Amino acid sequence: MSLPYRLGSSSLFVRTHEDSVEPKRVVFLSTEGTKTEVHYFNFIEKYRERLEFWQLLHVSDVASEYSESLEDILRNKPDEKRNSFVSNLLYEKTGQRKAIQAKTFEKFYLPNVDLAIERAKGFASSDQLLEKIGSNLWELIELLREK
Repeated sequence: MSLPYRLGSSSLFVRTHEDSVEPKRVVFLSTEGTKTEVHYFNFIEKYRERLEFWQLLHVSDVASEYSESLEDILRNKPDEKRNSFVSNLLYEKTGQRKAIQAKTFEKFYLPNVDLAIERAKGFASSDQLLEKIGSNLWELIELLREK
């Protein structure tokens, strides 16, 4: 089974003021050898844990399964090995840390995209993501499906 797309990111430098340049993360989607840059999802650059939460939505009904741990998920503090709380939950579900191998992606994530979208809609909206638990990656997927 070949992967229909790959979500990735790269760094670049952006001039923000006349004398200020800062690094910025650009999220892109690769399909059949092409790359489409998406600047809409800027929160990803500073809030990697939101990406982990998006991944968790693929493998768990977070609202019910972790109802007692939602504050811990929001805080997402690292353990003594520097693995985040959500990363540890993902590891329990998938046996995978950090970089996702193709077989893990095909088994846990790809077949559950629609389920993750449905689950994500039950959490915070885009304008609340800095204070509340949620993900807006489902918006990216739906935007790409429209094109």
